[in-house]
Amino acid sequence: MKNTIKNIKTMLLLGVVALGGLEANAQDALDGGNFTGTDYEGYTINHFNRNENVWSKLRFQTGTRAFGFINKGDNFSLFYDGSTTNTSYGSTLFSVNKNGNMNIKGNICLPAAAVPNAVGMVWGQNYSKIMDNGNLNILTDDSFFIGKIDIDGERDIYKPYTLYANVNSGNVGIGTTTPSAKLQVTNGAIRPFEGNNDASGISFSPNIGGGGGDDAYIRYYVESGENTKLVIGTGNDVDDDIAFNQAGAERMTIYNGNVGIGTSTPAYKLSVKGAVAANDYNVVTAASMPDYVFANDYKLPSLSETEAYINANKHLPAFKSAKEMEATGYSVVDMDKGLLQTLEETILHNIAQEKEITNLKSEMAEIKALLLKK
Repeated sequence: MKNTIKNIKTMLLLGVVALGGLEANAQDALDGGNFTGTDYEGYTINHFNRNENVWSKLRFQTGTRAFGFINKGDNFSLFYDGSTTNTSYGSTLFSVNKNGNMNIKGNICLPAAAVPNAVGMVWGQNYSKIMDNGNLNILTDDSFFIGKIDIDGERDIYKPYTLYANVNSGNVGIGTTTPSAKLQVTNGAIRPFEGNNDASGISFSPNIGGGGGDDAYIRYYVESGENTKLVIGTGNDVDDDIAFNQAGAERMTIYNGNVGIGTSTPAYKLSVKGAVAANDYNVVTAASMPDYVFANDYKLPSLSETEAYINANKHLPAFKSAKEMEATGYSVVDMDKGLLQTLEETILHNIAQEKEITNLKSEMAEIKALLLKK
């Protein structure tokens, strides 16, 4: 019976408040009418009109804990108070104004449906706020989650979350709640859009060195038919490097249109600092090879001329000196040309010597025949 009377009186009082029937002195009449019992259950309805600052309060008290509603001016709020003071309204948990704007303190769970494994959203640890000013902004003072909710009575949220954002570190995790970088993806791949333009692949911030038109990118696209191409590139300046590092050191560099292995400043189309091993290689060159040695108008240097050059320069005529080679290196093409020219000239000298020897043998045979007749 006691609870029935309480419910009836509460309904009547709420009706009076809703109809605006409580006057400025109604607080005194109602404060003394609180129901209290051994279980400390009770309610309070206050109505104030202080300097036209009109507000109403409905409080539900259980022991030292109370929830209640406040209607003050254009705002309506839900509060929690950890005291037994009827005039106190503790801290605001939820508020809404006449424009429909809401402020919510604490965690919020928005399940898609009250079914097991429903998909939902959770954000905030201490304070969260949603604003719509043309964009959807989710503001929180700690973390933001999008994940999976298991409806089991307690509505526990089970990890791993699909997406996690920590506003303190600024890190975002997909598949992890402990991202150590601005974006960390765990147990999954990142798939950029394919194409050969600024809207595809992976692009980096332009002009980071203060230049103009500088950029860097990784792209994957179809050239023609089933032929595809993966491009790692930079734009604008030829002196913007592309480097490949291994074990903390730069191993290969593309610089100024040249490729360097073991060097970051390649001076040739391919510069290698170290030994190169190959089963074979083919040199393609536009330089004229020394078949001109066999031309009729070629002046073959005599062996005495070659001897004089060697005595003066201490190396063969078709080659650099050892000191020059050590200082500047040598061209494989030039080396091959020099070797071939020297070989061809030697062959011509051998042919001439063979002819001379044959003539000498013939003359010796004639002299021998004359001597035998005597």
